[in-house]
Amino acid sequence: MSGQASSCQRKEPSSGRPRAQSPPLAKVNLWLEAMNPGHPLNFLDSHLICGNALIGATPELIENGIPDEAFKALEGDDKQIVMVRKKANANQRKNKAQGILDLDYSLDSAFKSAAKSVTEFEEMPDDTAEAVHKKEQLWGTNLHSDATQFLKKTADTWCAAFFAEKTKATPAITSQTLRNVLEKRDLEPGTDDLIAELADRYNFLHPHIAFPNIFTKDTGNESDTTKGGFDIVLANPPWEKIKLSEKEFFASRDPRIAELPGDKRKKAIAELEKRKEGQKLYGEYREALRDTDCESHFLHNSGRYPLCGRGDINTYAVFAELMRSFIAPGGRVGAILPTGIATDDGTKEFFRAIIGGELISLYDFENRKQIFPGVHRSYKFSLLTLTRNANRRALVKLAFFCQDTKDINDGERLIELEEEDIKLLNPNTMNCPIFRSKRDTEITLDIYKRVPVLIKEGEREENPWKVSFLSMFHMTNDSGLFRTRKELEENGGHLEGNIFRLADKTFLPLYEAKMVHQFDHRWATYQNDKDVVKMSVREKCDPDMVVLPRYWVEDAEVEDRLKNWKAGWLCGFRDVTNATNERTVISAPIPRVAVGGKLPLIISDMEPHKLLLLQASLSSFAMDFTARQKVGGISLSLFIFKQLPTITPETYDTICPWDDKRTFATWLLPRILELTYTAHDMASLAKDLGYEGRPFPFDEERRSLIRSELDACFFHLYGLSRDEISYVLDTFPILKEREEKDFGEYRMKNLILAAYDAMMGAVKEGVAYKSPLSPPPGEIN
Repeated sequence: MSGQASSCQRKEPSSGRPRAQSPPLAKVNLWLEAMNPGHPLNFLDSHLICGNALIGATPELIENGIPDEAFKALEGDDKQIVMVRKKANANQRKNKAQGILDLDYSLDSAFKSAAKSVTEFEEMPDDTAEAVHKKEQLWGTNLHSDATQFLKKTADTWCAAFFAEKTKATPAITSQTLRNVLEKRDLEPGTDDLIAELADRYNFLHPHIAFPNIFTKDTGNESDTTKGGFDIVLANPPWEKIKLSEKEFFASRDPRIAELPGDKRKKAIAELEKRKEGQKLYGEYREALRDTDCESHFLHNSGRYPLCGRGDINTYAVFAELMRSFIAPGGRVGAILPTGIATDDGTKEFFRAIIGGELISLYDFENRKQIFPGVHRSYKFSLLTLTRNANRRALVKLAFFCQDTKDINDGERLIELEEEDIKLLNPNTMNCPIFRSKRDTEITLDIYKRVPVLIKEGEREENPWKVSFLSMFHMTNDSGLFRTRKELEENGGHLEGNIFRLADKTFLPLYEAKMVHQFDHRWATYQNDKDVVKMSVREKCDPDMVVLPRYWVEDAEVEDRLKNWKAGWLCGFRDVTNATNERTVISAPIPRVAVGGKLPLIISDMEPHKLLLLQASLSSFAMDFTARQKVGGISLSLFIFKQLPTITPETYDTICPWDDKRTFATWLLPRILELTYTAHDMASLAKDLGYEGRPFPFDEERRSLIRSELDACFFHLYGLSRDEISYVLDTFPILKEREEKDFGEYRMKNLILAAYDAMMGAVKEGVAYKSPLSPPPGEIN
């Protein structure tokens, strides 16, 4: 690589323009590594550039003028001024007759001149002290040459449009300003200084100007920046969000504010402006907020990052896209990045782009052996290798859950996938699956060949379950709606079960994800406002026992959000999870209550009882196994959930092969009902299934047998063989270890295999399966 751009977050503005000094530590380290005794230290300034590599222009962006998206009201902007300047900019860009941005003449010659100067400079010797000194002097001349200054001012002007305040007191920077720079006309008073100040403040770095000999290649009579770039880019970019954290900002400035919860913290910040002694801190906060807004605005709207410049941006993602743009045809990128670059929703467009022939390998690591001592042991990162060769058609090498570099050579761990395999597994996002072994890969691919995803997006969406999703209450943004027990009781409210009555108002409990588990809406309860404890089996045996939340919400607020769902119960799943937990997909029916955002609700236009079949499949080991090949972090995000293989509704209406008098639905639903209806607060669900009796006893032994029958059935529906079932169940090591400790055997595995054998035996003999349960599910009055 002929040069290296060192990216850094903006700290304090520096004085030098253009930024001629290279990073001193990098220079010294290179000298120490490459020094040759008896020879002078090489001149390195032309190879090391300091700046924010994420913020810069390219010739392709400049030639289209300043985009209208640059004009967005940020912290401190006048919205009316923003609208006026945006309209003016749009008109200027449309006025092609004036030749607003004619690069053929004004910039191309400057590129050629700069590239030629640097090429000649690099060919100069530096094997004597005099030669090094001469190069140092000439480099300063090159930096301040007319061509370099012209190129830099043009690019700085383009970037400055995104960062400049839009007020009456600040000059406008529009496409006309850019045209004036290109034509070397005088700018409006104060504009030159504003552009220079912003370039210095935010450390704009334009790669084609920093390394003109690398990023421009002569092709005939013109320079072509699309054929330029580095042969190799190696990097370990920063991993941080472009978002101001109020807690972090105030932690060292005013810890009292930092410790306050969401809405109260925002009120305390607003109060600073009203107090004379708080105005300085408030000003610093507003300035920091604008700086972050500006950087985020540029990354989202400049067009520099069309693949990763979306949502809550993490710097590693946009750096990955930047590095991809830095390499020449046939060049390669080698980078250390969080594994989310291949698995997260926010990076799906990037991964989709590179999977078509650019991705060579991705090796995922857990940091358990402290490869990076300063990073938490649970953190996952990957080694990503790309090439810039769109015609390359080859298998992609993948390895996951490595703990040592030698693991990538493990024949069982190393996986090779084609683009079509990834398209099958994740048709909506094309993001990367996460396989521990070749066996996991083979079983998962076979499942997906038989079973479609829950929702296949596209021009013609395929959504056989007719589901949508609802995140009811955000625990921070909606906290103003929440009431504590103390607040309600002090205002005269009284508790009935877990519902508060206050005058003519009703307040429903707010269920959080941690309170529910598979087939159990009473998994855990709050003892107070902070402590969550598991509800005991003895307590669950009481059908009147309910869980208590830490917050309540007025029922009108709940109903306003549930207007499209008519059933008296809900179905949700835990967003927070992990592929290494005892179970990964945690889904459960719950009463019609308020629900926190980390327990997304599944809403369906189908009959309510059919949703219970979907929910039961979510709680199966077959489904859980496939989910573990998708979850790379701690969230079962919607984009993952939509791409889980899901048995179609029509399948449940077919005849059950081990009981020709029942369909799969009529065989499964009595078992689902018995597992779910264990308390009076779920009576509405029982009624939807035509059951009017009392809640079922919470009998752990019987529940285990029922669940083993459900899992055996779902393994059959997913098409797994007995050997595959045995293998899949062994991929749940925490459950296995716990049961071996408690029962002396992996009981659930043995129960499921016994049920599966009995079912398949009944099919083979042409008789009805006989459940070991007495009485069988569905025969309890």
